[in-house]
Amino acid sequence: MEQGPMASQEEKRALFESLQKSTQWAQFRNGGSDLNGVVPEELQKQFETLGLPWEESGSSTISRNSFLLWTLGRHPHRILKFLKDVMGISEELDENLAGLLGPLESDIRDMENNVVVIDIGSSTVSVGYAGETLPVARFPNVVDGVSPVVQGFVKDFNAIETVLKNSFDAIGVEPSTFPVLLVVAPKTSNAHKGKLCKILFEKFFVESVLIVSSAYAALCSTEKLSGLILNSGAGVTHAVPIYEGVVLQHGIMRSDVGGNDVTEYIRGEIEKRNHKVSFEEVESIKMALGRVAADYDSEIAAAKASGKPLSTAFLADGRQFPVYTEILSGPEILFTPSILMKETPGLPELVKKAINQCDLDVRKDLWEHIYFAGGSTLFPGLPSKLKAGLETLKPENTEVILHEVPQRLSNTFAGASAIAMFEEFYDWCVTVDEYDGEGDEIFSVKCVS
Repeated sequence: MEQGPMASQEEKRALFESLQKSTQWAQFRNGGSDLNGVVPEELQKQFETLGLPWEESGSSTISRNSFLLWTLGRHPHRILKFLKDVMGISEELDENLAGLLGPLESDIRDMENNVVVIDIGSSTVSVGYAGETLPVARFPNVVDGVSPVVQGFVKDFNAIETVLKNSFDAIGVEPSTFPVLLVVAPKTSNAHKGKLCKILFEKFFVESVLIVSSAYAALCSTEKLSGLILNSGAGVTHAVPIYEGVVLQHGIMRSDVGGNDVTEYIRGEIEKRNHKVSFEEVESIKMALGRVAADYDSEIAAAKASGKPLSTAFLADGRQFPVYTEILSGPEILFTPSILMKETPGLPELVKKAINQCDLDVRKDLWEHIYFAGGSTLFPGLPSKLKAGLETLKPENTEVILHEVPQRLSNTFAGASAIAMFEEFYDWCVTVDEYDGEGDEIFSVKCVS
């Protein structure tokens, strides 16, 4: 996906014609005064830094067509940078060019002053800009068929470099001109934060980085300062208490159960009936048909007694087949991980444990402000079953209030995008000099986790 002001075909043609007529362009092509003192190697390096194509063709230093069609249509901020930095056009543009580039300049300036926001999940990467509620691009977090993030934590930093490159490419920006806000899982170690920053500083030359936990970002999307975030994504589930804008680290509870476990369970049950299905196909079945049963045992017993399918799965290739109790048993894993022989708390117990780890005087606020995040909280029936379970676990004279946040697939990105607009954002960022001077310890002071 591309970002930024787009020029019409007429504007492209007009600009191309104007450039052909401009004094600076003629001098540039003919090796005139604007290039005095600039050796070809340095000029070529500037082009490569800008991401512009470089060609040697007769007396032409570059292909004007390549330059214009590649730059103006996709990255208009680069054409302005090129004209000012490489061609020597400073405050005043040629009269021919001013009318065409002038209207773009304010939008370009806004882009150059913006922040790139990257949310790297176990299954999906979301990337965009500060102040936007939705990402510009979303793509699978897969490199060579494997996700470099497993259950929330980075396992392959070489692959993460590819993911970051794909993120910048997806929105068409030169990373060295932007600060970056990077969203990571709660409890990510300072050492892992350091490795991520090292890649951004050394491979992409970003000017500064702020690392934010996904739970804090999700709460910021609600415009609240206190609450418990129940974030269940593809690889992991967290219950994270936050009070007055501070993540209560000692209260964070984690379960290594997430949407991928649900998908693989459903896939296994379907394949027992000799239907060969891909992970992606089962994902679509899960999201279309999966639901949480209010009374799991009785609904399963009734379904098995009837012997009838609960629904029919329709695949994109035209295949269809009946589905049975797996569309109930899969989502139930979030409440009863023992279905997979996993010794980890289900959602109600996870929430209770997180709240009980906190001081007595903040617990009431947390019980009354429970927010959802992550795609695995979207199953129909999940909020009501969670509330019923929490009602049996809460203290006396305590009210359980669940807040079903809209856009749960992107509320973490939306919150991170809001953080990047805070006045304190640049004070919170880590610069390359600060990281070089203090190493990983800088994240004990400068990060939002």
